[in-house]
Amino acid sequence: MSKNISTQLIEFNEKLFNFLQSKGLDQEVKIQNARDKNSISDTKNLKQDLDEVNNVDRLLRVGIIGRVKAGKSSLLNALIFNGRDVLPKAATPMTAALTRMEYSENVRAEVEFYDQADLEQIAESGRKYEQIFNSEKTNKLAELTKENELFKKEHRQSEMMTEAEMQQLAEDHARSESEKSIELASAYDQHQRIKAAKIQLSELQAHTKIKAKTTEDLMGKLNDYVGSGGKYMPFTKSVKLYIPEEGLKGLEIVDTPGVNDPVQSREERTNAFLAQCDVVLVVSPSGQFISEEDMALMGRVTGKNGIQEAYLIASQTDSQLFGSAREGETNPSKVLDKVTDILNAQAHTVFEKNKEQTMQKMIELYKKHKVICTSSVAYSMLINFSQKSKWDENTQHVWSNLQKYYRDYFSDDSTANMALETLSNIKRIKQILIDIQARKDQIQAERRQSLISCKISAYKEFIDVVVDYIDERIDKIAGADAEEEKNRLENFKEQKAEMKSVVDMEYLRAISQFDAIDEPLINVLDRETKAFSETNRITENSYTESYQVKDNGVTNLWGLFGDRYETKTRTVKEDVINAGAVRDFILEFRDGISSKLKSTARKYKTSWEDDVIRTILSGIREVNQNYPNSEKLNRRQINDTIQAVFRKIKITDFDVKDQLPSEINRSGKLTDYDARRFNEAASNYMFKKLKPSIRSDINKYVKSGIESLQNVDVAKGILDSLEQQISTLIHEIENREESIARYKLMQKDIAKLKSEMPNA
Repeated sequence: MSKNISTQLIEFNEKLFNFLQSKGLDQEVKIQNARDKNSISDTKNLKQDLDEVNNVDRLLRVGIIGRVKAGKSSLLNALIFNGRDVLPKAATPMTAALTRMEYSENVRAEVEFYDQADLEQIAESGRKYEQIFNSEKTNKLAELTKENELFKKEHRQSEMMTEAEMQQLAEDHARSESEKSIELASAYDQHQRIKAAKIQLSELQAHTKIKAKTTEDLMGKLNDYVGSGGKYMPFTKSVKLYIPEEGLKGLEIVDTPGVNDPVQSREERTNAFLAQCDVVLVVSPSGQFISEEDMALMGRVTGKNGIQEAYLIASQTDSQLFGSAREGETNPSKVLDKVTDILNAQAHTVFEKNKEQTMQKMIELYKKHKVICTSSVAYSMLINFSQKSKWDENTQHVWSNLQKYYRDYFSDDSTANMALETLSNIKRIKQILIDIQARKDQIQAERRQSLISCKISAYKEFIDVVVDYIDERIDKIAGADAEEEKNRLENFKEQKAEMKSVVDMEYLRAISQFDAIDEPLINVLDRETKAFSETNRITENSYTESYQVKDNGVTNLWGLFGDRYETKTRTVKEDVINAGAVRDFILEFRDGISSKLKSTARKYKTSWEDDVIRTILSGIREVNQNYPNSEKLNRRQINDTIQAVFRKIKITDFDVKDQLPSEINRSGKLTDYDARRFNEAASNYMFKKLKPSIRSDINKYVKSGIESLQNVDVAKGILDSLEQQISTLIHEIENREESIARYKLMQKDIAKLKSEMPNA
């Protein structure tokens, strides 16, 4: 139905434009103004608008967020592959590739490898890691050597360390300090794997397409690309899988790698795909539910774009059925309810502590729904219930515990199946996706219907103006006197020079005032950047850590029993910054400032134009009235003509174009060196690059606007148009019968066209 209406609208639009052009009506001032007012676009632009709403993206995009070993793969295996252990699991954050999946009859995969720029960035970050490591090691060795010299001087040989011990302690300290930068540590690990692989970049192009006969066959081949020991794993940026699984129909799954990706281009791609998702599932193990790392990963999603829903999925919930929540309860469903309440309260406590402005919208989405507890093990048992002999050791162990602690529910096959379905909760997640898909379709249908209704309403209003114009024209030609109009034309020509002088003067005055537009634009810029420094703020965090020292006391009896080490604790202070919040602030500022400046500029320009039109209209009428014996000009005709001339003046629209530097395209919390480096880079970008660049753009906008205004001879445009309109009327009056017949034919044509207008 919608396609049919779209086709009708396109055909009607084409007929309307052909009618206007063939009758010369497209040149008439009143009709031009009505066309602009009702946004009657040409057929090409109309087709683009309709294509956008008709090209329904049927795929429901589902973003999966979760740290390594959170149970993402197990959840996806349950949701998509009916519990089969199909998807390869990432061993570490470094080996996790960005993975997308959608339905296809042809089993295949597309692999994107890192390019030369990516590899150079990995190598550079790896070198920075080594520099920090070597610096920390050198400093620690110097410190330990100094201690040894002091012990020697004071004859405390028993407390002295050997060269090997000092080397080991220095290396341990250096590794601990340098690995505080997850990004640099990941990049170093990645770079070592790349060097060990001994593969040239040029060789990879032959391996971007993977064909397979079955899903299992494809997954086997994928191990070379995403498996921890895979031949091409160090070079794999992202993978898109096309699989003939019924569970994938209507879906596109986006499975994301860890936070602070060592490769910025992949981090950018991950964030871009997440922004396009309709629903986000955050998978967090119930035993360590909603950790700091989870919150950092969740910070990638800011609630912009089309995200409709977000859910917290507590994975591995079977592990919670045998703990404190079980006390006094033998019904697993009731224990599960208790676990859900505990985890829900835990999540809300974490959310209440989070004050990051950019995350508040998403937090509200998460809080809308209760935590969903799931157990992939329970689902696997349910699907393979009749094949208990093939269950792995972990599944057997969980089953044994379920029978032991919940005997009434797991001694009978029927009740066991029902209990396992409740524990797995997979059916509920599937239903959520179905409901969101239906809502997405409804939203798309509403958008489509709204556009079509607006277009039809605009056509009706526009055609009414055309009909009124034709009717008025017939009445005017029938009732006007040619001699009167000739006198009006002669009077107008007599007054034209004086009118031009008045219009030129008023227009020049208006141009001189146009540069005042920079003040409201700069005010918008200052207002929008005001909160940046508060967001890009380093805070101090402290925590307690354990460390070992050599025990040289009496308890060690002069080292007779070998070296012993005593464990001590100390308070460590570190600088912390929320990189994700800063990045999101900059992205939202950059995306929003352009439209806010455009809106402000357009409001000012509209107000400025209204003022100019008013003064020019007043000036022309004043000149006209100074000639008491002349024919008076029509006020509405003058106003329409002035508006038509101003409508043709094009001032380049305001636009902010800039590329976010890779060093600030980060997420999660950064500490110490990384935090300070990021803070400085973000501040420099905002206040030394982006804001000055926008100030410069504002100056260019004002300058180009004034130049555009100066290049238009407004007086000539207005007065020539008025003169032409009077001359045309005289010609039509002198050929009255022919002119009226022509307009009456137009009446019939427009009436026929009106009857062919599509209905919403």
